[in-house]
Amino acid sequence: MSKYGSGLTFGQVCNLEKAEIKQALAGKVIDYYDDNENPVYRDGTKEETDRVILKAYDAAVFHALDSMISGRAYSRLMGELSDGVNDFADNFMRYIELREEEEQKYFDYVYEGEEDDD
Repeated sequence: MSKYGSGLTFGQVCNLEKAEIKQALAGKVIDYYDDNENPVYRDGTKEETDRVILKAYDAAVFHALDSMISGRAYSRLMGELSDGVNDFADNFMRYIELREEEEQKYFDYVYEGEEDDD
């Protein structure tokens, strides 16, 4: 469900989508990509700019729901696998450790207003 193909993180894709949304809010839509894969914008109709924003929102919702479903399934699996409270607690703590590791690997989305914090 990504127009950018593989190889980009979710944060990178969201940064690209946000840039396109900002252009849409200014009345611009992508006309084509130049030789360096940079978007070239043109004036867009209200319908075109609305579509850019709503498609980006739909994609974000799709991925958020997919992540929630995955997390809930994992939670259920952990409950089914645990023989007791201690096993569940150990497994859950390991999950938290792994989650923190993964979060650091893919924490590359730039929140609005944080662009100058680098």
